[in-house]
Parts: sequence; structure tokens; C-alpha cells
Amino acid sequence: MKYFFKNILYLASVHVTALIFFMMFRCILFFLQSDAAFAADGGRDGWLIFQAFLMGLRFDNVISCYILLLPILVVGITACIPFKKKYLNKGIYLFFCILYSISFIIAAGDIPYFQQFFKHANASIWNWLDEPSFVFGMAFKESSYVIYIILFVVVNILFCWLIRKFQKIIVNEEAPSPIVWKNLVISIGLTLVTLALCFLGVRGRTGQKSPIRIGTAYFCNDPFLNQLGLNPVFVLMRTSMDMNKEEKFKIHFMDENEAVRKTQSFLNITVDSTAQSPIERVCVGCEKANKKNVVVIMMESMASHFISDTTLTPFLNELIKKSTYFPNTYSAGIHTMNGVFGTLFSYPALMNQHPFKTSDILTFNSWPRTMEQNGYSTYYFSTHDEQFDNIGGYLSANHIQKIIAEKDYPAEEVKSNLGVPDNYMFQVSINVLNEAAKSGKPFFSAFLTASNHAPHIIPEYFHPKSVLKHFQVIEFADYSLRNFFALASKEPWFKNTIFVLLGDHGSSLDEYDFSLAYHHTPLIFYDPSNETPRVIKSLAGQIDAFPTTMGMLGLPYINNTFGIDLMKEKRDMMFFASDDAYCCIDSSFYYVCRSEGAETLYPYKEKGKEKENVIAAHAEHAKKMQDYVKCMMQTAQYMINNKKVFINKLNGDDKNEKE
Repeated sequence: MKYFFKNILYLASVHVTALIFFMMFRCILFFLQSDAAFAADGGRDGWLIFQAFLMGLRFDNVISCYILLLPILVVGITACIPFKKKYLNKGIYLFFCILYSISFIIAAGDIPYFQQFFKHANASIWNWLDEPSFVFGMAFKESSYVIYIILFVVVNILFCWLIRKFQKIIVNEEAPSPIVWKNLVISIGLTLVTLALCFLGVRGRTGQKSPIRIGTAYFCNDPFLNQLGLNPVFVLMRTSMDMNKEEKFKIHFMDENEAVRKTQSFLNITVDSTAQSPIERVCVGCEKANKKNVVVIMMESMASHFISDTTLTPFLNELIKKSTYFPNTYSAGIHTMNGVFGTLFSYPALMNQHPFKTSDILTFNSWPRTMEQNGYSTYYFSTHDEQFDNIGGYLSANHIQKIIAEKDYPAEEVKSNLGVPDNYMFQVSINVLNEAAKSGKPFFSAFLTASNHAPHIIPEYFHPKSVLKHFQVIEFADYSLRNFFALASKEPWFKNTIFVLLGDHGSSLDEYDFSLAYHHTPLIFYDPSNETPRVIKSLAGQIDAFPTTMGMLGLPYINNTFGIDLMKEKRDMMFFASDDAYCCIDSSFYYVCRSEGAETLYPYKEKGKEKENVIAAHAEHAKKMQDYVKCMMQTAQYMINNKKVFINKLNGDDKNEKE
């Protein structure tokens, strides 16, 4: 019996120590997010902060109780069995070291992830599991991340040392004693009681209908404090469990036929039985059609709030003054993969799905394919390995004829796993585009920049004005664009080109748990032959860049996407996804529905009330916005599910296919 009580005391000491260490990570996150932790409007309510930390203790307890389950069971079974327990004790110690080490590395790595995305790392990180060298390169080559690696090492060594010390003090070796049946019965009873308490800790709450969930942490209207209480290990584990259920990958919001009908109505589509797909719109072009070159620049993490700071982006602000500018544009998702897919394919982000990592590489009526059909040569430029995220393979299958990426640059110019600086990529592209222009064919060229992404590399020749590195890289991105346009303006093809600039996604601000700023990006159409400035404030989407450009060119094409021509049509609402939530915005409200069902409606334009959840007062309006998102996303899922059928129809080979 002594052994049992000593070990339970030891397990309790490990448990409490782990809770302290988890809380330490939460404190670090709290103080690093200083803008979020101490709001400029006078600070947050101290009671709410206390509640957030108390909520955090609950979630930390869940993870620690998960880890304790097996040791409690082992101790209970072996407590009254007469044998030397030296190696058993060492096994329990090693078990704790391994499991808590994994937990602490997740907690340490979650801090920079949260600072980048204003949300905890979730199951979407597994989308990069098959790109380990790239991911580790970003982690180890970004100097600001080194501190978190050191933090993990120090915390892990300290924790393992402490629990070993506790074990030596509390669980001292004793000679084995014979079995006493009374003690055995008591030991079994106490083990069951202890396990029951541990299971209660794992469940996280006493409510009968549901255990603790991510949504439990949302106790107030403050987006930062709502997330502060979450344990990153819990978030990663919970979202991964959800994603591992196959059907969770696909959208199942509503009946497909109903979704298609509503989408056709929203997009003003006239139903045609001869159409290749239910969202097909045949755009016949116009008499004044021209085959101008098209250059699309997808700017890494270029949020609209960076554009509003003219000291960070002076060139982009100059360009806007002679362009058609849509200031209220929103990206499809929060990752580069969503940005590339949304821009070049005009498809929405479908929550946790990775658009380029499907079992089959599907072909779409994409922007590159449409340009090729109109006689264009098609190019894609990237600073790094084009195979990251399977983008290169997917684009090659979707009519990008030539990809220029890391493999094409001199080794000495490659500065990190993100490849060469933007400026160098742009310099190289001039020669490529000059050769394309000499062929006599118009060209379509898509660029993906990388400056505003860790690891942040700033060339020695560039001297930023900002003190903070995350602002310096924005300055460098703007500088690189200026140089590109300066070089391009000297070439004969420049004035016969339409330039389209947009963010692949935005960058988070302390606003909502699903950051609106992470979707809010600029959309700029610049035609050097017509520098008449226009600012169009109506809602726009990243997915609209392709149809709008085709309208400007006046070329015939089939719009088989979810985008619209912004010069001819208008959006009342725009929708997008943020991993485990879908969102919608209109002129007054920002609607969010999380994967667990929690809904919010924010009057984001109403000064002083931007963060208030007013869904109770505007339930009908929220339902309308929800219905819009659901039908659009369900239709997109339907299109992807049946893509092979639509391809066969396009090729005139649908005899044996059923839609």
C-alpha cells in the first residue's frame, strides 16, 4: 500500500508541475501579444483575464490527465505485486519525459504560429507533413524562431530534471513485501477512484451531453482572451481527430441540388442543359477585344492595412493612384495554397481541405488554361521550390507551360528555403518575358512573392526605414515591385500589358478570433496604356481577379468558376474560409461559423461596437449570410467531386458517365 500512495503522490507532483509549465507558455503568449493583451482603449478587464487563465488551467488539466491515465493504471495493477520496481519506476519516468516533451514542443512552436495567424496551430499543419525539409528550414533559418527552440530545450531539461528529483525523493526503493489480499482490494478500489477522477479531468466538464471542446473556451467577446485559454496540444489533437474522419474533409452542409440551384441564383446563371457544368457562363467577348499580356503578382501576406501605411508601401500607393483599385477585396483563405488556388482557379477555400494535395490532379477551366486557349504562352514564377504544396505539379497539369523557380536560379542567390529574394526573381523574369514577347504570342505570367514570409531575408543592399523586421520585409517587398516595374517599363511589351496585383492572403490584427484582416487584401488592376484611376469600393473577392481581367481584355471564354466580372457585376456579400470556420461579409456585418457550430455576427463597420456579437438581434440576417456561404461551398465541393465528369463532358466523352 505504501508503494501505491507514494506513486500517486509522485504522479500528482508531476501533474502539478506540468500544469505550471503549461501555464508558463500561456503567460509568454500573453505578454508577447502585448497589443492584444493590453488594448489601447484602456486595457482589458482584469477579471476577464483571470477567467481566461482559469479556463487555460482546465484545458491544461485535460492534456495532463490524458498522459496520467496509463501510469495510474500501471501503478494500480503493480502496487501489491511483490517484485523490485526499479525498472518500472524508470519506465514511468521516461514515459513522462517523452509525452511531456512532445507537449512542450507543440506549446513552444504554437507561440510563433499564433503570432503569425492569430490562432493556435490546428490540423491544417499536417498539410505540410510531406514537406519536412521546407518546414524545418523555415523554423531553423528564421532567427526570431530560434528563441522558441531554445525555450523548448530549456523547459524540457528543467521539467525532466524536476520530475526525476521528485521520484527519487518520493518513491524510494523498498524490499518487496508479500501479497496482502486486503491491501490488494483497497488498492484496486483506490485505483478505480483515481482513474475515475482522471477520466473526469480528461472530459474537462461535468455536463452530460458534451465533454470540453474548443468552443468551451469562448466565454466572452474578446477574441484574444477566448483563445488564450486553449491548450495548443488540445487544439492540435482535437482538430486532428476531426480531420481523420474521412467525411470531415468534405463539405456536407446541405443537399447538393439545392446548393446548386441557390448558387445559380446568386451568380445570375441562366440554366442551360447543354452546359458543361451547372455554373457555366459563356462570355462571348466584344468587338474591341485585345490580346494584351497579363502579369499577375500574388504578394505574400500583403494585407490591406499595410497599403494604408504609405511609409511601408510607397510604390503600391503610387500605383493605386493610376490603377483600378478594389479596396474591399477578400482572399479565399489564410494560406498561400488557398491564395494560388483562389487566384488562378477562382475557387473558394473549402475549410481544412488542401486544394493541391488531392489523390488525383484535377484540371479546371483555370486562368492559365483559358489564356492558352486564346493563344497565350503561360508562365509561373516562384522564389522557391515549385513542388512545395504540390503547386508546381498542379499548375503544370493546368496549362502552365513553363515554371521558373529555385532550380533555375544560381545556387549562390538562394538565401533560404524560400529561395531567392523577390527582387532577384523579378530581375530574372524580365529576360524570360522578353523572350516570350519576341515569339509574337501574348504571354500570361503569374508570380508568387515570398518576402513577407519567415524566414525573413533582407538583402544587404536594401536599407529599410522601419525598426521592426516584420515591417522591414514589407518595405523590401514594395521595393522589389518598384524595381520590377522600373525594368519592365523599359521593355516594348510593357504598355501592352495588364498588371494584376493582389495578396495571396492578408495578415492578422487583434480584431477577431478568425481575423478579418487575414483575408482583407488589395486588388489592383494597372494598365499602362490607360492610367485613369478608379477606386471601386464594392465588395470583391480574390476569386474575381480572373473573370474581371478577361472582361477587361474582352476575350471570349467560359467562366466555369465562382468568380464574377467586377466591372459588370456586383457582390452583395463575399465569402471565405479560415481552416476550421467559414465566414461571410457584407457592407455592414462580418459573420463567422466555426466547425463546432458556434456562430458570431459582428457589426465591423460600427465604431466602438466592432467586436460585439449581435447575432441574437440580427438572427435572420445571419441566417441569410450563412445560407450564402453554405450553398457556395457545397456547390464548390460538388464541382470538385464531379470534376472528372465535367472534364469528360468538355472533351465530348460523357457516354458512360453519370453526373
